[in-house]
Amino acid sequence: MLPKPFVERIQAQLADGDKLLDALHIPSTASIRKHPIKGQYTALEVGDRVPWCPDAYYLLERPIFTLDPVFHAGAYYVQESSSMFLWELFNQLYLDRNIRVLDLCAAPGGKSTLVSSWLNGQGLLVSNEVIKSRAHILLENITKWGYANNWVTSTDAYVLGGLDEFFDCIVLDAPCSGEGLFRKDKSAIDEWSEANCDLCARRQRKIIAETLPALNEGGYLIYSTCTFNQAENDDNVNWMLKEFPLEVISIDIINFSEIKTTQAGGYAFYPHLTKGEGFYCCVLKKTGPVDATENIRHQKIKFDKLAIKNIELENYIINKERFYFTSIQQNMVGIPFHLLKAFEEVSSITKIQGGYLSIGEIKGKDLIPQHALALSMDFNHPFPKVEVDRQNALNYLARKDFQVKTEVLGWSTIMYNNLPLGFAKILPNRINNYYPPDWRIRMEVE
Repeated sequence: MLPKPFVERIQAQLADGDKLLDALHIPSTASIRKHPIKGQYTALEVGDRVPWCPDAYYLLERPIFTLDPVFHAGAYYVQESSSMFLWELFNQLYLDRNIRVLDLCAAPGGKSTLVSSWLNGQGLLVSNEVIKSRAHILLENITKWGYANNWVTSTDAYVLGGLDEFFDCIVLDAPCSGEGLFRKDKSAIDEWSEANCDLCARRQRKIIAETLPALNEGGYLIYSTCTFNQAENDDNVNWMLKEFPLEVISIDIINFSEIKTTQAGGYAFYPHLTKGEGFYCCVLKKTGPVDATENIRHQKIKFDKLAIKNIELENYIINKERFYFTSIQQNMVGIPFHLLKAFEEVSSITKIQGGYLSIGEIKGKDLIPQHALALSMDFNHPFPKVEVDRQNALNYLARKDFQVKTEVLGWSTIMYNNLPLGFAKILPNRINNYYPPDWRIRMEVE
């Protein structure tokens, strides 16, 4: 049951508020966004295309995604369709993909994987999540997407604010009261209160103030929430305009009549008008400097070039000349040459958890591959590819016993529907499964 104060506010806020409230009792429609390259291998039955995002579709019915092996291979991401409007924003704001983007509150990774697809291997995306447990989920999803220019951090907004005018764009999908997700997430209803809405609005303002110093003058802040609450939406935009050198940028929505423009120049998605959940966004351009809220200490960081012996990296990596190879915690990694300085700058204030090209550990003349290498867009497939059926793919992903049809021994790439799932080492009397234990499927797969 919807909270009474929420119902009364919606009825006062919108002329067709009752239609919105009715829509919150209708089941939501699932939607996915396909990976630009891996997506061709998904066999999901899709319906209409999401109008503001290519390779994004509404599903005819919601399957159990956990039991679809290509989902674990990164062939698609399950994302709420309204939030995919971010693709249209980037298309209208930028002609050049060689930009630096910060996704500030990035977990579980929907907007990050979308921006990563839009960048298409160019530029830089830093995906940050302050909550450590959620940062692990974020890193898993970024790893599955497979691009080496999408780095994951887990730190506070004020720390990233210490990267003075480092980013060309900041995507802030702010933690909010979650009203737009009421029909998808019943816990959001239970947790809702007017006091919590006010707390969210204050928290959002704090995050904005702490992060803006990291945005280039002339760069864009894309501010969004999944709530209908004006205090967290238009009121916060008006506060930003008053407190900081920012101006609202208009987006052409002539082809999207279902999207409504708000008084402050934002864009609202309502579930009785769009085939998606509640969503709000506004684009603001930074027109002057903003001082950091705190002084952040920068440590001098330099990643030494790794002396690689006896390992023919061209067997493992496509276009190895693109990468500067170094070692992080005994793991050989590749950083795109043009992003090395940026890698050192970000590392000077916080640890980069992953999202670069993670290759493996060198032991003598052997390379023990990292799981991330199998999912990377830069992987050159040096090992035999062993195709498995759906049941054995699920058993592999659950780290249960699985069967393969091959006489080849040694390292192999386990494949399903032409997509790499990960590595295994096939021995005469057993198979060693190298799928990450923390990622394993925990539900019944048989």
